Amino acid sequence: MSTVLASMRVRSLGPLGPLGPRCVAALPGSSESSDPETTSEAIERGMALFAAGEPAPALALFQKAFELPGSGTLRDRKKPREMSIGEVQSAYYNMACCFSALGNEYDKEGLQALQASFKAGFDDFDTLRIDPDIKRLRDEAADFESLMKLYEPQGFAKAFGKQAIKNSALGRTFGWK
Repeated sequence: MSTVLASMRVRSLGPLGPLGPRCVAALPGSSESSDPETTSEAIERGMALFAAGEPAPALALFQKAFELPGSGTLRDRKKPREMSIGEVQSAYYNMACCFSALGNEYDKEGLQALQASFKAGFDDFDTLRIDPDIKRLRDEAADFESLMKLYEPQGFAKAFGKQAIKNSALGRTFGWK
């Protein structure tokens, strides 16, 4: 894998939400015609590359997803569609998986990507706790548990889930959604 990474050219993909600019390896020999055209296409290709054991090129595609038209709301006919909430969550979560696979030197970026996925509404904490793709980050990153304490539901919320809280008398009274 290291010989493959050494042969790749590096490019900056610009600002990406809370993660800021980050240089990552691009796909070797990629051309404009082979670039994904939509967010979902970039995410699907990134997931395939990650599954094939290539986290650096997969990361480049997940980051590229933020620059492409999504499947979300079309707010202005002169602009492309926005990314859907699911696409944002998926891109950030999969970026965290890539950073986890890339090693300890990317822990900070991995935790930032994970936090961005939480802020976008990712809430499948049970899967996160057992996902093998993020195991290294979960087991070795110093601030992983601190981040989880901020976002993972505890006590009543965890025991009964969000839907139970929303449907409770308090939830109906305060209009929690």
